[in-house]
Amino acid sequence: MPEVLRPMQITVERDLSGGVRIGFGGVHGLMTPDQAFEYAMEILKAAGVGVEFGKQFPMPVRKHFRGG
Repeated sequence: MPEVLRPMQITVERDLSGGVRIGFGGVHGLMTPDQAFEYAMEILKAAGVGVEFGKQFPMPVRKHFRGG
């Protein structure tokens, strides 16, 4: 059975600690800005959105999230 993306509410807020507060459906978490960027790239890839920015915008080193 192929994976199906279902609509969910996603919230992104800057936290007073300097981190990024992410809400995905009923789950919430606090990430560093780098972690939030990596997470966003994985969400976009899963949705089929191209995330190639070219050489002038180097992608950060991937540390935490693995797609698939």
